[in-house]
Amino acid sequence: MQPAARTVQGVLAEALATLYRGPVATVFAGRTDAGVHAAAQVVSLTERGAERTPATVQAALNRMLPDDVALVGASFAPSAFNARFDARWREYRYRVWSGEREPLAGGNVWRRRAELCLPAMEQAANALRGTHDFASFVGGGEGVP
Repeated sequence: MQPAARTVQGVLAEALATLYRGPVATVFAGRTDAGVHAAAQVVSLTERGAERTPATVQAALNRMLPDDVALVGASFAPSAFNARFDARWREYRYRVWSGEREPLAGGNVWRRRAELCLPAMEQAANALRGTHDFASFVGGGEGVP
């Protein structure tokens, strides 16, 4: 949630509050920065009130959510499940567009008009291959179990 800014968490919170007639606490597997697409984001919550099937919750929320936000799946999880701390992996994709205008890419790519130096990009990307501990990039220990 960001003050005075539209976020996926914010619009989902509004839809959940409508469905459950009150605020519902959610836990997201990860955060996204402004303008970043959160494909396959996992969210956990504890259902309140009458138990509904995951398909019923998904259909109801998708009717309430704006066109650019959708639930692509819903399922029951053990009560102790926490989307943030129980995530087994996270994947981040960064896209650079250097070709002709691509209207459908919208805000999901970094647009670069100059020609890219692919050998230099490959060399830099090789330093990121493998498994790494990025905990030092996390502010104040947030997100670190």
